[in-house]
Amino acid sequence: MRDRGSGAAQQKRHNKRKKRERRVFIMITLFLVLIIGGGVYLLTLLIDRGPKPNMEFISTRDYKNLTDGAYIVHEDRILEEDYRPLIIDGDTFLPIDFVMQFNGPHLHWEPDHNLVTLTTQNEMNRMPWDSAHIRNGMAYISVNNAITARFDIDIIETEDFIVVRNIAKEYEIATITTETEEPLAVRHRPDITSYILDWVDTGDTIYHFPYEYVLDEETGVYERKNLAAQYDFARVRTPNGNIGYIEIEHLSETQTLSATTRQPNPLPFLHNIDDPITIAWDNSQATASNYTDASRTVHHGVNVIAPKWMRFQNSIRHTEGNPTSTIDSIASHGYVQWAHANGMQVWPLLFDYQNNYVSNVILADPINRDYVIEQIIALANEFNFDGIMIDIEGVTSENFENFAQFIRELSPFMRENELVYSIAVFTTRWRPWHDHGELARVSDFLAVMAYDENRPIWGTEEEIGPNASISFVIETIEGILNQGVLPEQLILGVPFYTPVWRLEMDHGEVVDLRIYRTFWLEGGEHFFRTNNADITWRDEYGSYFAYFETIENGNEVTYLGWIENARSLTLKSETAREYNLAGIATWSREMATPPIWDAIYHALR
Repeated sequence: MRDRGSGAAQQKRHNKRKKRERRVFIMITLFLVLIIGGGVYLLTLLIDRGPKPNMEFISTRDYKNLTDGAYIVHEDRILEEDYRPLIIDGDTFLPIDFVMQFNGPHLHWEPDHNLVTLTTQNEMNRMPWDSAHIRNGMAYISVNNAITARFDIDIIETEDFIVVRNIAKEYEIATITTETEEPLAVRHRPDITSYILDWVDTGDTIYHFPYEYVLDEETGVYERKNLAAQYDFARVRTPNGNIGYIEIEHLSETQTLSATTRQPNPLPFLHNIDDPITIAWDNSQATASNYTDASRTVHHGVNVIAPKWMRFQNSIRHTEGNPTSTIDSIASHGYVQWAHANGMQVWPLLFDYQNNYVSNVILADPINRDYVIEQIIALANEFNFDGIMIDIEGVTSENFENFAQFIRELSPFMRENELVYSIAVFTTRWRPWHDHGELARVSDFLAVMAYDENRPIWGTEEEIGPNASISFVIETIEGILNQGVLPEQLILGVPFYTPVWRLEMDHGEVVDLRIYRTFWLEGGEHFFRTNNADITWRDEYGSYFAYFETIENGNEVTYLGWIENARSLTLKSETAREYNLAGIATWSREMATPPIWDAIYHALR
């Protein structure tokens, strides 16, 4: 065994080892301190060197690559493509069709005549337009024009933008509340690293538009979201018209900027009828019919009679050639005197049925419209009419504006001459392009023809159906009221006739489907009863349903119909009363019997 030396030597070696261990420990400790301290230092550096606010300014024009010239800012949009203002000799001009988006007088631009026509309920003014103020087929109007000042539009001109506000609409506004010597940045995106587009100062008022439409990449649908709020930003429009984002902490609580208007109150209706209106449309076809005893019958409850007295020359159905703007009249002094003596007002019809030429050509020309209006007013004054009803039915989606402009232009002349102004209109189902609200805006009444629910189409069995079911009547009423027509302006047109359908089958196949005959009131019910038909009241139709089967030429033939009678017309009249409508118009008076008039009279009350 090896001798390791004396005890003293061993102790010395032990002490040296301890010293080495202490030095190693100290070195490791220092190393760890350095590592930890360095990490903390680096972390601090990283924190201090996080996202820094971007102080670089890029204008909206440069950011969006907008071309030279001014732009319109409306709400929270720059109208880059839709509209551009004109600057002429330092004056700003806006497109008329843009100004027309705001409440005000109606402006009708006719490029073929370089003519703008201004209309209200009691005003019509034709204005030749300076060709210098026309661009790309559109007329422009100065922001300083007295006409522009009549619209509910507020205009602020900035360096790059024409900022417009609809004063008839409420807006959210807020104030910059942060006290700072330097202006605050408004950015292109809700992020402090985004470029600056504008600056605002303490006390500035901004418009707050929190919602924007964001594309959902999964569904491909734009969704309305408050995108900025999740980043603690608010989406705003600055006093300069720039639309961007500012940190919410700089804003006061939003307030509502109230709506107002420059528009006068609508003028009152001209009629002086206190009871529910009951119109009897009179299907007079010749002058002689105005003098017969049958045409002088007084009906219980009828307070307005509307004879077919005025039509466009050459517009008789099936006549070759096109109508002219000259009006043919069969008006009768004696008929008017008789009606007035029996407490009835007379609102004759200017009518044209399914003749597209009238609305597409005659009413497209301002000279023709003026001539038509001149003739209407002259006839009304000559024969002492109480009102006029317009019943022009050949109006398509392409020429509705021609018809509507005629209605607008006639309005002030009707009011000036104290004539009640009414228009016969189709249902929204058959004429979805008709803007009934616009027609009602300048007239007293709309009389809607709530019948002809089902039309005969050869060989289509599904077309068999009622003439005016109660559900169709309700659909008609609600459809027109939803377009902004007031209940007290709407008159419900009801039918005094029953179409009878004939359905012929050969071994289960339809070989003939048509309306066999249209019967006047009582006639339809009599036809079915004399043929021992099955007749039952059907709540879902609001009428009696009748049918009978027979054999003709070896084939099975079914006659069927939905009968209009006192019960079905009472239900329609009660529905008009429940919707607080102005009343009822009946087509047509020669088809009715006294019990029908009595039923309508009591139902309306």
